[in-house]
Amino acid sequence: MKKVILYIAVSLDGYIADNQGSVGWIKGHDDTVELEDTFSPFFSSVDTVVMGRKTFDQIVTSLSCDQWPYTGATTYVLTHHNETNDTQQIRFKNMDVCQLVEELRQGVGKNIWICGGAEIAGRLIGKNMIDTYHLAVIPVILGSGVRLFGSSAPKIRLTLVETKKYNGIVEVIYDIANSDVVIRNMNKGDIDQVMQIWLATDVQAHDFIAETYWKGQFENVKKLIPASEVYVCEKSNKIVGFIGLSENYIAGIFVASNFQSYGIGKRLLDYAKGLKPELYLHVYQKNIRAVKFYQRENFVIESETVDGTGEKEFLMKTL
Repeated sequence: MKKVILYIAVSLDGYIADNQGSVGWIKGHDDTVELEDTFSPFFSSVDTVVMGRKTFDQIVTSLSCDQWPYTGATTYVLTHHNETNDTQQIRFKNMDVCQLVEELRQGVGKNIWICGGAEIAGRLIGKNMIDTYHLAVIPVILGSGVRLFGSSAPKIRLTLVETKKYNGIVEVIYDIANSDVVIRNMNKGDIDQVMQIWLATDVQAHDFIAETYWKGQFENVKKLIPASEVYVCEKSNKIVGFIGLSENYIAGIFVASNFQSYGIGKRLLDYAKGLKPELYLHVYQKNIRAVKFYQRENFVIESETVDGTGEKEFLMKTL
């Protein structure tokens, strides 16, 4: 799976453009010193570039008018219009950036560079879909402008990978803390691990339903799962959770007991949010922990139902 890298210059106070949308302030503290070329080795590690239409327009009208600077990679430009002037190197897409990036990261090849701007980056940050943050901190305080991280950005723990400084600029590279966590499509060889997690999680989370009920459902669920849309979460090459989907319906999120409270469930849910425009699910009312989890993730209760066990459920949908 491809890594998604946000590589961007930022002022010391967190802006990626000034009030006029200009990036002319991106330079070192000594104008007589030529900047070190750290871009070329970075660009050699990517084969896909993602940017918004404003960033694209800025590149072709002022930053690099004579030639396209990202030759050798395929650039996807997010736009609100159905544009048809694609070229071999540049493709215009009128779609959700999270959905596009999720599709692109499933491919083979080099990594994906999120080039800008703030709206594109913010959507991906909000869904925790950035694997690596590569920021060039410029020695300037702008005071105002276009912020990289908005007030609604989630808490994301990072691990420092590398730092580099030259001419007053400090480049920092951070990976998300659980960089050994991978979400992928389930394959046939995963079924036994998946079913073990399914049974253990259902028994643990639903102690108000007899264990024999879940054991009685085991073989039927085992037959149905391979035909479903299932994504597993691996940590250090071991399956620690999975999510089952039926179009926009979440059939369930299941996390191994020794990996609960480590953000695995949220990672799986965020993954599903990147694939689907809206989601809905049923959750037992007595499973208070799960109800609160979905409420924190912006699900609201739409109605109440009763399932085959006689237990009451909430129908919950994303806002």
